[in-house]
Amino acid sequence: MDKNQVLVPAFLSARRFCLLAGLVVSVVVCLGLAADSLIETEPGLTTEAVLWRFSLDSDSSVPTWFASILLGLAALLLGVSASLASSAADRQAWCWWLLSGIFWLLSLDEVAMLHELSGTILKRIVPALGDLRGVFYFTWTMVAIPLVLLLGLVLLRWFFDLPSRTRTLFGLSAFLFISGSVGVEMLNASVAANDVIAGGGRSGRYLVGNFIEEALEFSGVILFIYAQLKYLKSRGVSFVLAFRASSNRDSVKQMAQPIKCEGE
Repeated sequence: MDKNQVLVPAFLSARRFCLLAGLVVSVVVCLGLAADSLIETEPGLTTEAVLWRFSLDSDSSVPTWFASILLGLAALLLGVSASLASSAADRQAWCWWLLSGIFWLLSLDEVAMLHELSGTILKRIVPALGDLRGVFYFTWTMVAIPLVLLLGLVLLRWFFDLPSRTRTLFGLSAFLFISGSVGVEMLNASVAANDVIAGGGRSGRYLVGNFIEEALEFSGVILFIYAQLKYLKSRGVSFVLAFRASSNRDSVKQMAQPIKCEGE
């Protein structure tokens, strides 16, 4: 390294990540609720188009983009754990790889809405499901519930073999995420069905339910990433973002080096 350059490491700690991500999520979901509430007042076309970009109920929005990034980060960290397990010839390494793949699909699903497609296909196969109301008004949950239960059974042994603290954090994060993405979604489906029958727009109950759903999903993913960072640290892995800054008075150049994974 040149003598006029200084290496400045920035460590990605679990606590720092949670604080930063939690702050961003708080702003995103609050702005989303405000945007959805204003949309229901029927503002002008331009204003409404802008508001939909911050809506919690839109696919092409800032909250969706941020959720996709967080899920992708979780998938990446799971891939690191999977690589470590494979290197150690762990017989359960495939569980880490499976979870990593699932989280990549979840990241894709945030923008591609594959789960809604599954509901559409199910209604095409069984047309009578199109007349359902109540908690199964969003038909895709009928596909999600058995898949979640099956995944739980497949990963049960792997889950109980995790370190105690990691197991607790993983379990709590899964509870938060599934409670929001499936549980609150089903309750909100009943509200949405009633809104359709009433012939009105999205009710205040629906918007608040949507806010709670997104808050739970975001909280679950952030906690899961936090748990993974803690787990990887216990395995001797840390993440460092290094910057090289020139001390030349005429020009100061900064070059970001790739994130490095350092083990013991």
